Amino acid sequence: MQAKLIEERTRRDRELNLKVRGLPPPTPTQDPLTVGNSFITDTLGIPNITLERAWVCYDSTLFIRFKTAFDRLRALRAKRVLFSRPDKIFLDEDLTKTQVGELKHSREQVKQVNGRLSGISGLLLETLLLLVGSPAKGLPNDGPSGRGVRPEAYLSVAGMGMVPFGLPLALC
Repeated sequence: MQAKLIEERTRRDRELNLKVRGLPPPTPTQDPLTVGNSFITDTLGIPNITLERAWVCYDSTLFIRFKTAFDRLRALRAKRVLFSRPDKIFLDEDLTKTQVGELKHSREQVKQVNGRLSGISGLLLETLLLLVGSPAKGLPNDGPSGRGVRPEAYLSVAGMGMVPFGLPLALC
């Protein structure tokens, strides 16, 4: 019986709740419900939707609970406009399978870079980076963010040659 109640509650949450990330966090004087209503009416441009409740998570994620599943569906249809907008507001359903795969791939790359920075070779690599300078400073704007070469690409290139040449340097 308890499992059926939990399953029903989870299904209802899936039908009525919506996560919105990328909005500026509400100030202490603002009500999350007001922020949610203004997001629905102003940003998405949907009139006449009343929200049952809204709350903000610790990472500034706004949770919106609609009164009906139809209202949530209207919001999901209207969010397609957000794909062409430059601001980084997106809803949970915006992540396609390809994007989820890219996120997993980027997390694995970060783990590989963090793994390279362990041990004596990592210590030598960090020392070399301190001597040379930060890869994001003073280099041409050829990275995707426009702030120089991506640090992970720089670390992977520097890390390949560090172990054979860095060990004699450390022994001196």
